[in-house]
Amino acid sequence: MRTDRDAMRRMGTGLVAFLATGLLVGTGARFLQAAPSPVCPQAQQGGRVRLLTLVPLVAEPVAKVLETGLPGLRVEAVADLAGPTRVITEAEAGRWSFDVMLWSLPGLLVLAERGLLAELPPEELSALQVPAGSRMLGNRILRVYTTVYGLGYNRQRIRPEEVPKTWDEIAQPRWSGRVVGNVGLVENSIAGLGLLLGEGWMERFARRLRDEVRITVVPNPATAIQMILRGERDLWWSGIGEILERREKYREPIDWSPVRPTYGSVIAVSVLRGRAENAVARCAAMWMAGAEGKRRLERETVFMSDAADPQGILGRTLAQARLKPFVENVEAARKRVALAERVRAILQGRVP
Repeated sequence: MRTDRDAMRRMGTGLVAFLATGLLVGTGARFLQAAPSPVCPQAQQGGRVRLLTLVPLVAEPVAKVLETGLPGLRVEAVADLAGPTRVITEAEAGRWSFDVMLWSLPGLLVLAERGLLAELPPEELSALQVPAGSRMLGNRILRVYTTVYGLGYNRQRIRPEEVPKTWDEIAQPRWSGRVVGNVGLVENSIAGLGLLLGEGWMERFARRLRDEVRITVVPNPATAIQMILRGERDLWWSGIGEILERREKYREPIDWSPVRPTYGSVIAVSVLRGRAENAVARCAAMWMAGAEGKRRLERETVFMSDAADPQGILGRTLAQARLKPFVENVEAARKRVALAERVRAILQGRVP
């Protein structure tokens, strides 16, 4: 009789383990309730988070995805291009106005060097399925998505075979006056390519873009895409995710063609040091960088897709094109910032 009871007990234990596993591989609230960390249940019980990011184009969809993916959470997302400076100034005054920061990797490294980012607990990262490859600088920075640089075009005006397949091909006379890109993206992508192709190549290429191609550099992507749609320019220097976004979401006649080699810059999330004990803040940051958060982000806005995720939209698209970008790490991000300053000086004509 005891043997039968023991067998029943073991069977019951196995059933509980099976059901728990089923919850863990599920999505949304089911997964979060099953996670061993208490951080996300707290977030869904009326938690609030203040998030600092770069631009409204990022802030609005991120706030929406967090609130729908973590029911009960309320998010105030603020866009401020001077975000790192703002955080440093407030920290020096003993203030922590924001909980979480979603920013470019170099910007977060500036804060990390000043000890302003919290180290996130490994057990919570594992519970929220944050890939080990997305964790950087002692779990202080988590990769969320990547911007992989490429060339877009209006397929009503340009055939795919006409688009340059290497960056040097852009400098051909036929493309003079026909290339447009927004300022930050162009500078950072040339700097990233400088890490792959050498600093000498980078400087020569920047001068050719300025003097021979006469590249049009505009303040924001919206201006660039309108110039492409109106036929004022023919090549759109952009992120591949942004090109996919315009094509899929807005049904515009925009497409992209692989250009080799290419570079992927990282947008990542961190919890600010002064908010390290805030379980709701930790949940929001880790959930964004985890499997469920990434899927929801890229479904909402395609450009928030991680090239390093083979199951993601961007990762699958790049694999189909047999294009493998170099996705930056901490060391590369630091170097890219210094190189971007040199590129900016060339493009602006401050150096010959």
